[in-house]
Amino acid sequence: MNLVLFLLAFYISIAAHEFGHYLSSKAFGVGVPTFCIGFGPTLFRFNASNTNFKFKLIPLGGYINNNPNELSSISIFKEWIIILSGVLVNFILLTASLSLFFNKSIPTVISILFTQILGPVASAYINPTSYFGANIALSSTVPSMLNNFTPNNFLL
Repeated sequence: MNLVLFLLAFYISIAAHEFGHYLSSKAFGVGVPTFCIGFGPTLFRFNASNTNFKFKLIPLGGYINNNPNELSSISIFKEWIIILSGVLVNFILLTASLSLFFNKSIPTVISILFTQILGPVASAYINPTSYFGANIALSSTVPSMLNNFTPNNFLL
């Protein structure tokens, strides 16, 4: 049962991310011929709003295809909004989920995310001396990276 819930959570997370790209594309008048969640054999598909929606067996990613002619006719600013909208949807869902789970307000959760989680984690991973050390030797880099990469970091 846990595996089913885990796979369902993956599907929902990937679908939400791709839906962010899809909605922003549609908002800017860019066609989306294909919206796909997962890889491998197709479980089911349907057509709606001039888009072929596909759901595949292995939920390890997804994609949307934009109409290239329409995409090239919009500004670079709008393209970046389309590109970043998937991550924005994931951040919104993360914030809402944590707010509900811990019974905290959205501003409190956002503050905790940036000050107590994302800031320290980012600074630890961005700081090259965390991995390379003072002498930047490759022989010490790989073990250091593996030691710092825990399952909790992966899930985060």
